[in-house]
Amino acid sequence: MTAYTRRGILALAATGGIGMAVFGGRPTAAADVSIAECTSIPATHDPEVIAIVYRVGVDLGASSRVMLSAFEAGWVESRMNNLPCGDRDSLGVFQQRPSQGWGTPEQILDVAFASGSFFTRAIPWAADHPSATAGQIAQAVQRSAFPERYDESEAVALSLIDEARRLVDGSSLVDGVGVCAWGVRRLDLFARAGSGALAHRWFDDGWFGWEGLGGGLTSAPAAASWAERRLDVFARGGSGQLVHKWFDGSSWSGWSHLGGVLTSAPAAASWAERRLDVFARGGSDQLVHKWFDGSSWSGWSHLGGVLTSAPAAASWAERRLDVFARGGSGQLVHKWFDGSSWSGWSHLGGVLTSAPAVTSQGPGRLDVFARGGSGQLVHKWYVNGEWSGWEHLGGTLGSPPTACSWSPGRVDVFAVDRVDRLVHRWFQDGDWSPWEHLDAMP
Repeated sequence: MTAYTRRGILALAATGGIGMAVFGGRPTAAADVSIAECTSIPATHDPEVIAIVYRVGVDLGASSRVMLSAFEAGWVESRMNNLPCGDRDSLGVFQQRPSQGWGTPEQILDVAFASGSFFTRAIPWAADHPSATAGQIAQAVQRSAFPERYDESEAVALSLIDEARRLVDGSSLVDGVGVCAWGVRRLDLFARAGSGALAHRWFDDGWFGWEGLGGGLTSAPAAASWAERRLDVFARGGSGQLVHKWFDGSSWSGWSHLGGVLTSAPAAASWAERRLDVFARGGSDQLVHKWFDGSSWSGWSHLGGVLTSAPAAASWAERRLDVFARGGSGQLVHKWFDGSSWSGWSHLGGVLTSAPAVTSQGPGRLDVFARGGSGQLVHKWYVNGEWSGWEHLGGTLGSPPTACSWSPGRVDVFAVDRVDRLVHRWFQDGDWSPWEHLDAMP
């Protein structure tokens, strides 16, 4: 993709050097441009548009706050589509007006040009107003008659930024990480490195550095343990299939291929020695399930639902499985296996902007985490047959969280924040620690 530097965009703006209009992110002849009121606006975003906006923001050095302001503005004004229509003479993803000095219609309908126009106004204003919200930055640029709408769209804007980042650079950072524990005071943390290889570090009375374990992963990894010093790691491979690697207490295996067509990262859980259950979102957005019974792998079974995120899974007793995901309207959905049959889907509320994470501290206990509407960590738990409400645990998450428990009363949560730092928070002795920053991602 072309890199649009600050100097290049400003030069184009000054000279009118962009002579192509873009509809849905694709160039078309400038002669096709006409201005009319929109009879309808697409209900969802154009992936090409969000990728271009994101790339221009990165090239211009936009902070996470400014990037969020651009995606809030784009979502409110056009649902992140390059509209060839608008109110009066408004056009494009940001509904900029030629009569107000934003450029010619042809320039405004070039998504890169329009994005540069937004960012080169937003970046200096944000620097002069360090306490301003993203919505206030958007309003300073857009001068909308309805300024409150920008901050109200933060949740969807954060999700779109995550998607755009994946489209542009395939970064492992937005994928998040996977974690599991095979013993007390032991944590094993996994991530997809920038090369697509699996990276691993562990805590054993102190953190050890990252080691590379190979592979060509296209999702965040998931991990489970069914015995002391046993680790099983899963991810989506290059052709969308499930791939598996394990540690047997002395050495790592190679990668095995377990088939399937996954459209999300997998989730893994174990309810007994030599038992593994793996879940993912399948091609029709439903939950799919595959298991290892100690001697062989099953085929894939289909468990329904309409998932808008990767699933999360945990077990709190033999033959018990609990699976969670984000549903169609952003709420938490839950399905469980009681030892004989699967339940239907239940709805547990919330406004999630990431896939959930789940862990169990012991029998009858579940702790579920996700990124909430303003990027903070949110938490909901199940104990004694009852669900709590949602509690807010702060932070500015840029990835889905992951969670693990190595003993009753202890929970560890990890995520990547909005400036690509690995962050960690834990619960012990009835209280939450502050966030700590760990070493850089691999």
